[in-house]
Formats: sequence, C-alpha cells, structure tokens
Amino acid sequence: MGYHMSYMKVLLLSDIKTLGKKGEIKEVSEGYARNFLIRQGLAEVVTAQTTAMIDARKKKEQKMKALETKEVEKLFSKLNGRKITVAAKVAGGTTLYSSISPALIVDELEEVFGIEVETNDVILEAPIKMVGTYEILVRCSRDMRARLTLTVEALN
Repeated sequence: MGYHMSYMKVLLLSDIKTLGKKGEIKEVSEGYARNFLIRQGLAEVVTAQTTAMIDARKKKEQKMKALETKEVEKLFSKLNGRKITVAAKVAGGTTLYSSISPALIVDELEEVFGIEVETNDVILEAPIKMVGTYEILVRCSRDMRARLTLTVEALN
C-alpha cells in the first residue's frame, strides 16, 4: 500500500528562509503545517476569509499605487519644461557670493508654482556659482525627473 501525503495552504505570518516571505500563501504538507508552522505561530490555515482579506489588501495597494502614479504625473506636468529665475548677490562680475542651494530652488518652486518638493529631489549637475542659465532636474519619483530651466540673475 502506498502512502498518500496531503497538502494544505497556509498564510505565512513571518518570513521563513526556506519557504517564503510574510504575507505569502504557500502549499505545504499537512504535517509540516500543523506540527510546525501553525504550532510555532509562523503560519495560519488559509480560509475563504483569509483569501478575501488578502484580495482586499491587494486591491487597496493597487488603488494607492494608482493614486501615487497620478500624483507623480501631475507633479511632473506642473514642473517639466518650466522656467524659474532667482536673484543672488554677486561678489564681482558674474561670480556669486555663495552658490545657489537646492533649498533656495525648493523655496522658489513653492513660491512660484505652489509645489512642494524635498531638497534632496533637486538634482544639480554641479554647484551653481555664476550668473547664467542652468538646466536642473527635479525627481518626481524613483524613475521620473522633470527638467527645468533656472536663470540666475545678479541682485543689485
């Protein structure tokens, strides 16, 4: 007579190196599930209720991601191709007393366009120490950057 092994689906409540990450559903032998995973509090049996809860969580995460994407696109469209001008004191000729900081650019973006970005999202090729026109980038998301033109004028 052959031995028949039965399997069951469990929801992992913790990361288990050999099995998977917390929140994943895995199919394991019934003995392993009952005698180890469930007893140790590492997993629970998947029920219709568990599946519904996971589906609801996934839908909510997708909705949040879609909203986030919409916000990023809105920010990008408000910034990309725009021009801003800042006036700074010059030490002589076209050299500035101090370089233009990302914080100054952030303040200008908020004042002119009413847009709030973090200073570490302003990307400068090099420090801006002269009067002139520069291209700057503003990080809108991990992989989306808005390109702006910054004009630095002498403040008299």
